[in-house]
Amino acid sequence: MPKRLVTKEIVRDAARKLQMSIRDARSLLTQAARSGELIRETVDRRVEIDPTAIDWLADSMAGLARLKRPTAARRYILLLAWGSAIESGRALGFREGQVTAKFLSELSAREGKAVCRSTLFNWRRRFFRAGQVAALADRRGQVKAAG
Repeated sequence: MPKRLVTKEIVRDAARKLQMSIRDARSLLTQAARSGELIRETVDRRVEIDPTAIDWLADSMAGLARLKRPTAARRYILLLAWGSAIESGRALGFREGQVTAKFLSELSAREGKAVCRSTLFNWRRRFFRAGQVAALADRRGQVKAAG
């Protein structure tokens, strides 16, 4: 990750658009940049945070309570990183299960928090079912129980 990829101005703008604290926005953008998500390459071969990705993320969290936004955004970045890992692993001949196990063990070692395999798949299902990041922090995209 380039030294100045996540600048104060970018963090302030993202915090305003995503309606979260500066601290949460910085943490989110740093995590995204490390995993290679929410960034783009410019014409002059520089790498920068993609403002359109931030706008889409903000729109996708519309109606979500302010306190739930950092959680939903972090889960979304995690899903993007997992998807990238699966693509890379498949290109090298590994199965999705193998890549997922490796991804989760590295995540646990790096962040000190364990995420269950089933939780990861549940988040992915809820995100694709609802089509928005907000589903990662509330009940959107869940199947209603018969009753």
